Order: sequence, then structure tokens, then C-alpha cells
Amino acid sequence: SLPSDLGTLQKLQKLDLSSNLLSQTIPSELRNLDNLKTLNLSNNTLTGQIPPSFENFADGRNSSIHLRGNPNLTDPAPLMLCFLDNIDFAEDEKKCPQERSALKEFYEAANGREWSNNTGWLHPYESSCIWHGVYCDEENNTLGLDLRNNGLSGILSKEIAS
Repeated sequence: SLPSDLGTLQKLQKLDLSSNLLSQTIPSELRNLDNLKTLNLSNNTLTGQIPPSFENFADGRNSSIHLRGNPNLTDPAPLMLCFLDNIDFAEDEKKCPQERSALKEFYEAANGREWSNNTGWLHPYESSCIWHGVYCDEENNTLGLDLRNNGLSGILSKEIAS
């Protein structure tokens, strides 16, 4: 397993522990590595959720995160991580479902923070099927949105249809 004490190595710039037999969860303390440019934990047997704090690590720091090849990591990945360019699983449909990503874009375009009811929207781990007003089938395909009289505003882009 990965010891949480790794998060105290403040000068560390690269942590490549790929292709080993590491198991258990990823310690959230790794977010404390302010100088880290590369985090590669791919091809291990890590379990649990990807810490949402990794968003702060990867966003705007010219850093990269590699986690592919860990089949026991919980799906989906934290929502906001799916929108970063330097995450190796952003195109993985199980980690970053397209429908959840499209609904996040819709939420932002329609000023979701100002809605009367935005319960569940943008939860880092939950399926979009539990978000207020989203209706899905048994396979988590979005079938409908019912957000009437909910204070939506803004401009909807044509991308919402794709």
C-alpha cells in the first residue's frame, strides 16, 4: 500500500510507482505535494475512490496524473477531474461518462448554482441519475430532464444536443 507519509516529501517532483503490486486506497495526503509534476500510479491494484483533491494537483500546474490499469478503482472518477487535460483516464467512459460531463456543461451554462433546486448536481462521485430532475433507465442512460420552474437562466449552447 501507499503510505500517507509520502505526502510530506515537499520537494518531490516525480512519483512513478507504476506497474507494481500496490493495493489499497490512494492516500489523499498526496495532494500536499506542491512541487509534484508527475504522479504515475498506473498498472497496480489500487482500490477505492480517486481523491477529489487531485483536481487541485492537476489543474494549471503542468502536472500529470496516470492511474489507468487499476481496475479496482471506483467508477466514476471525481467529476471535475474529467475536465482536465492532463489526466490519463479523461476519455474512459467508465471513469468519465459522457452524459455526466454533458450535464455538468449544461448546469454551468444554465447557471446551476442559482437554481431553486440543484440537489446532487456536480457531486464528485455519484451518477448523474441521482441529480435533481434527471431521469435515467436501468443502465444509467439519461432519458429526461425535468427542471421546470427551477430558476434556470443563461444561454444554452448547441453542444448540449450532442
